[in-house]
Amino acid sequence: MTTPNSEAIESYQAILQHEESLYRTYGESLSPEETYLSEREVTDCLAGATSVEDLLDDDMLLEFDAGYRSTHFDLLYRLSHIRNRYENDPLVFESEISIETEKVPDFGERELFEVLSEAGVSSERAELITHAVEGNDAEIDGLSSHQATAIEEILDGTNKCLTLDGPTASGKSLTFSIPSFKHALDSLDYQGGTQTSSLLLYPRQALIRDQLSTLLPRLDRLNNRLEEIGHRPISVGIDHGDTPNDLSSDKKEESFFGITCPRCDPGTDDNDLIIDAVTGVPQVRCPACDEAFEYILPTKRSIAEEPPAILLSTVWTVYHRLRSSRGSNATRYDDLEYVVLDEAHIYTNYVGGHVQYILQLLKEAGTEGETPQFVLSSATLSNPVEFAQNLTTLDRETVAHVDYSEVLELAGVEDERQLVHYYVLPPPNRSVETLNEAVVQCLNLWCAKGNYRALNFIDSIAEINRQYSYIAKYILSPNGNRGEEVVRHTHSEYSQDDPFSWEPLLSADWDGSTRGDFQSYTMNAFADSIGTHTSELHDLERNQIEDSFNAPDGGKRLLLSTSTLEMGVDLNSVAAVLQYKLPPGKNEGVIQRIGRAGRNPDTYRVGLGIIEFSSSPSSMMYMFDEDLRQELENVSNLSPSQIGNSASIQVQHVLSRALHQMAREGHETYADGIDGLQSKAELIEFLKELVGYVDTTELPASFVDPESTRRQTFERQQEEFISQLRTIISGYETTEDASDIDPERILTKSQRYYDELRQIRRKLESVRRDLEALPNIPGEYMEPIEGTAESLRTITHLVNELEETVRRAWYTRDPGQLQQWVAENEEELREAIEQVPERSEMHDLLFMDLMVWVSGEYGSTSELEDKYDLYMDEITEKLTNSVQRFEPEREDSFKSEIELLLDEVEELQGQNLEVLAATHVLTRFEQLVSEYQRARGAHLFPVLNTILQNSIHFTGTFDAPQPEFEMARDTV
Repeated sequence: MTTPNSEAIESYQAILQHEESLYRTYGESLSPEETYLSEREVTDCLAGATSVEDLLDDDMLLEFDAGYRSTHFDLLYRLSHIRNRYENDPLVFESEISIETEKVPDFGERELFEVLSEAGVSSERAELITHAVEGNDAEIDGLSSHQATAIEEILDGTNKCLTLDGPTASGKSLTFSIPSFKHALDSLDYQGGTQTSSLLLYPRQALIRDQLSTLLPRLDRLNNRLEEIGHRPISVGIDHGDTPNDLSSDKKEESFFGITCPRCDPGTDDNDLIIDAVTGVPQVRCPACDEAFEYILPTKRSIAEEPPAILLSTVWTVYHRLRSSRGSNATRYDDLEYVVLDEAHIYTNYVGGHVQYILQLLKEAGTEGETPQFVLSSATLSNPVEFAQNLTTLDRETVAHVDYSEVLELAGVEDERQLVHYYVLPPPNRSVETLNEAVVQCLNLWCAKGNYRALNFIDSIAEINRQYSYIAKYILSPNGNRGEEVVRHTHSEYSQDDPFSWEPLLSADWDGSTRGDFQSYTMNAFADSIGTHTSELHDLERNQIEDSFNAPDGGKRLLLSTSTLEMGVDLNSVAAVLQYKLPPGKNEGVIQRIGRAGRNPDTYRVGLGIIEFSSSPSSMMYMFDEDLRQELENVSNLSPSQIGNSASIQVQHVLSRALHQMAREGHETYADGIDGLQSKAELIEFLKELVGYVDTTELPASFVDPESTRRQTFERQQEEFISQLRTIISGYETTEDASDIDPERILTKSQRYYDELRQIRRKLESVRRDLEALPNIPGEYMEPIEGTAESLRTITHLVNELEETVRRAWYTRDPGQLQQWVAENEEELREAIEQVPERSEMHDLLFMDLMVWVSGEYGSTSELEDKYDLYMDEITEKLTNSVQRFEPEREDSFKSEIELLLDEVEELQGQNLEVLAATHVLTRFEQLVSEYQRARGAHLFPVLNTILQNSIHFTGTFDAPQPEFEMARDTV
């Protein structure tokens, strides 16, 4: 199949549009013969010199007895009736088809050199950047109208922020990387040593690897030219959790993220870059051509010692570095000129609230009055300008936006990409999992015919492993079903017009094949072409899978993937995306994922998105509500993206700002994940220093409305945080005077007693109600029961009140509350305990008095039971059991246990609770340190969460506290 020209693409897309209209006309079904196309209808859709034979030869058009069908609508016809056996019911209960169109970028429309020159870049530097992007064997030749306009806006000095929108494959990465070259060239004039001028932030490590793979050949061309004219090179580095600290002493070399050499031919074997230390200094080298790339800084140590001009990282890593006191981490971003947040829609809600403050620190780090320029890139932001303004806290007039559709419309662009959305719902008695497994097999066969690629997004690693294992180890395995679920569709007695037949999906290689030969293919090459892509895979394995998937003749054709392939990673020839259920809580994920399909002209610029709904009510709503489905198709239908800014986030970033200042001034912060806190004395000395910094740290006024209740909550939480730290410090100095009494144990015991007493009360109240129903029962028999019930009510109430008082006193460190409760209630509680009769007394009441009365009044207990449905045996058991826990001789007697509890409370009220609290806090700290025995002490955030018992939650990963709460809108 040759790459189609624009006329063939236009023709095929017109055919799809006409097929959709027939689908609508004939009951939204593909079964009627009228939904096939006549030759006249096909001809009317053709553009230029494209012929029916051209599309037939490319297998984009299929001919049947009833007429023609496009390969896409033929596939949907067969999927709508999909079933494993002919006699089975279809696995699709409801289905819906819609087509969304979008403009295709007019790449090559504008010359890069001209755009840079008009934006004020000097001719020398414009030539260098143009050579880097377009020189030698580069595939880039000019910019699209959208790219050119965006670059002009970025290089306009009045814009402090640009929102770079546009669908997948619209060239956003190249757009924001070109200004990074300009800033890097500017930094070569800097005389104070190396500096990081551009910080490119990505939400996932796999995306960083992909972006550097694309960036590196361009940077290599630029550095080669710089070397020719006698300039030092532009350095680059990757800084995230998997970046090695240094080359291990026991390793001679290790892979550099699986990135291939930019100088070797693409087909060269064993050209993945490695890190080695042949010269005693870690360097990146290609084992195939033996070229060394000294401008690539491969380790955290080399990056810290000599910050690269261009740094690829994550916002979580940046946050980690800003708090770190190791080396120059806290100051490495002081000279930033340019910050990119790719896939910026990730930074919403709780995560976005944290990112706000991190960006604020980056803004404040540099020279006073000068802040870096920000670029926010995303394909799925419905409110890009408002979102960018909130996230960066910049003034509205400094935030620029280039609307993708408007720019291409003004440029007169006519080429379009079509996204065919196919929604399916399984029958109520069938699982969506069974449907997905069947669709995977059918879709993989269709991809094999067109040499396409497909992705099956499943938002659970466990679910991926389960489905892949069932497909690979049973359905397609020689030891399982031997691929029968595929073979019975392709080599059957049914005609190609029958939707059960998958024969039209076969490539020409298998026309007329024997059943045995095709079955062997199904169990081997066909089965091997299906793979998985998750975060559980090692980097090397994941890179190999991506390379195999991208290669024209690669072995992998369909991948079951989590969100690891959702964003940014460059994937070739993806024709279809299969979405298993809806992604949890984010409709933009569907748009992002389906947007990966149909990017390549080889797919006729048609992307197929199959969305499988589950039978849950919330999911089924999308099947039957067109407005909801539109949220899965178009960014403009999404709800505005919001930023969270809660009081708990603000307290954390008061701490972060204090730690950042401490690190800048050379103080240890224990926040860099290397050396932690190891002893109580070390902890106390650090807390003393920390309190001083936190106490004098303020948030920028723009972050919190001074009149809002959130401001009051924040100030209260900040005061509570400082107060708790001071309590630990002041209590530590007198911990030797502390008792070994444990308030937490008192709370646990009192809560347990309260629960048990409530159960006993219910039993006794039940007995009392039953006996009160008897007419004329003498009061002398009821009085002991009612008196016991009253005593139990008093005991239960006072034990519950005691537990609440101990809790308040303990957390406020105020023993006065305990002293007041003891003075007012201890005597009453002890008296109530004494008034509970012993079990023997209750027994005598029942058997020597009450039973005599029953016999005299009713003749026998059986007559009482028949008349009132009251069973004396049950009453006796409940009554005696209700007081048996008060027997003095029992080991677990309430009398002795509650009296012991009161003794402990009396001891507690005489304690200095601040000192006692410090004792318990330091004990928990020592337990935490022991858990970090393989490391050098415990890291700061776990320490704070432990000693504060998560009353204020600190997180380096921006996870929300539990229970999660709804975030308020930003006040900026």
